[in-house]
Amino acid sequence: MGMASDTDAVLLRIADPPRPGETEPPSGGGSGPASNARLTALTGSALLVPIVVVLGSGLVFSQLRTAHFFAGFVLLPLTALKLASTGYRVLRYYVVDRRDRAYRSSGPPWWLPRVLGPAVGASAVVALVTGVVLWAQRSERGTWSTVHTDSAVIFAVLIGLHLLLRAWRTVWETGAELGRVVAPRLPGRIRRHTVIAAALVAGVVLASVTTVTTSWPVQPDRHAGAGPRDR
Repeated sequence: MGMASDTDAVLLRIADPPRPGETEPPSGGGSGPASNARLTALTGSALLVPIVVVLGSGLVFSQLRTAHFFAGFVLLPLTALKLASTGYRVLRYYVVDRRDRAYRSSGPPWWLPRVLGPAVGASAVVALVTGVVLWAQRSERGTWSTVHTDSAVIFAVLIGLHLLLRAWRTVWETGAELGRVVAPRLPGRIRRHTVIAAALVAGVVLASVTTVTTSWPVQPDRHAGAGPRDR
């Protein structure tokens, strides 16, 4: 009986049903933990496709180099938005939530995603930054490449665990935001959609500018040491 109870508790944690403070609009109007949860979930949904493209194309990088970098640049603004949304919740909960205590009253998330969250964010930032460096250098080797590959592998493992823990909640929040799930309508819906759309458009524009006009592979100094006749 005890083992079944423990299993049910773990499954309930993984399902992570919204708590009362996370489903109701804030009493004073404006945004609150419920709106923040919706923004975080919607951004996570928008991140899913480019993450799959980046990780998949990385396995056959030489054939899908342009697709890999294109999806990577699309990820930059969306990842920044996801980190900002999550970081804002952490800041409100631990530091500045002294006005209406809305974030405190909604309670902390389960300890496991709280532990995984910083590791997922850190590995994502390292993978993206080193990827930008490799794109700027037109390089596939060296220390930056090693760091990029290692951080990408770590990120792939961690994001898999993160999705396992957050998939149900993300689907619920996204469905609630899009009207597919019966839930209170929260203020700021247009603002949330506009912010996510702006991040997505910015990523596509950035990816287009940086990768479409780039020739791959670029091999500077390929003929270093060759005579004038060979150049």
